[in-house]
Amino acid sequence: MHVLTYDPGLFILRFGPTIIRGYMDGDMILITRDERKRFKKKVGGQGEVSRSRVRNDATSCKIRLKHTSVTLRDLYLASKLGIKQTLSLVEIGGGALFYDAAEAWIEEEPDPTIAEEEGVMEFLFGTGPADFGQLPITL
Repeated sequence: MHVLTYDPGLFILRFGPTIIRGYMDGDMILITRDERKRFKKKVGGQGEVSRSRVRNDATSCKIRLKHTSVTLRDLYLASKLGIKQTLSLVEIGGGALFYDAAEAWIEEEPDPTIAEEEGVMEFLFGTGPADFGQLPITL
């Protein structure tokens, strides 16, 4: 599994027209691409093994918001209505596009018991094919 982390203080995450705000302090935006789904293995009758590449460019994105975030209403509404939107990540200041999914939806809403106890609202977005513009450099 390939996980990229982005600091919400340096990037803007946008779900359709909604700019997501109100992240938990110190939390990161997590974008995941499951590499295990990129190849399909086939074993023949004589034990020979072949594999073929699967064009699976789908990703998921996890965010944790404060229970006071102004974005919650829009996200809950989109989830209840099953709305699909674009999901994009843009660098603040530079404007470089780091991540772009033409089709995204909310796969998981926050667990109400955890949200009430900890004040954390965790959303998981699922996406169709996604493009990574500029990958961050890690030293």
